[in-house]
Amino acid sequence: MKKIFSFVAIAAVLGFAGFASQANAADGKALFQTNCAACHGANATGGVGPNIQGKDAEDVIGAINKVPMMISLKGSITKADADAIGNYLASLANVKDEQEEKKESKKTSGMKSGMQKMQMQGMKKGKAMAKSVSTTILRSRKTAIAMGRRLFKESSLGTNGRSCNSCHINMGKSEKKGPMGAMNFINRKPYPHYFMMAKKVLSLDQTINFCIQMALKGKALVWDDPKLTALNAYISSIHK
Repeated sequence: MKKIFSFVAIAAVLGFAGFASQANAADGKALFQTNCAACHGANATGGVGPNIQGKDAEDVIGAINKVPMMISLKGSITKADADAIGNYLASLANVKDEQEEKKESKKTSGMKSGMQKMQMQGMKKGKAMAKSVSTTILRSRKTAIAMGRRLFKESSLGTNGRSCNSCHINMGKSEKKGPMGAMNFINRKPYPHYFMMAKKVLSLDQTINFCIQMALKGKALVWDDPKLTALNAYISSIHK
């Protein structure tokens, strides 16, 4: 019975302490507006004096004792007043942190939404492109190269909105490396050759499918797909 009584008593004291802290902060606001707001701004964000959101009672007492413009308050601000003002300033910092977290959360949510929208657009575009080429019959090398050039810069091969040109910049003809160290296709060794990312020797068709799956997050093309033939034709046409 004594233990239960002790527990209730402690809980009551803690609850009262929390209530007292809130009341203390409320009193501190009134004290702040009367004594501090003229220099530090209505919300303690700064004015003639600096931003003091997040400061505590020790900071308030230290400023009254050391800052020349505040020494005049030394006789009128008691320890209890300083505690109340300190609690109020701390509560302002908490509100600011919550606002920053909400802003960051909203920003992150917007970025995710934008990425999802981009992916959906890429998927829709990819399906439309797949439908348009699924019945294509390549009757000449020139036709295959033209189709491969178009596919190279389209996002239809994957689901993340990227294209072959996203990594193999300048349509695979750049002398500079692209993202993830992607090389150009002009001065590459004859296929098949050792492909560093796959860690094995690949043919050109296998290399194309590896990139589609890994970099574009798409599905590998089957051996008789005209898209695979077209990409092979375009890359072969710029390969020296």
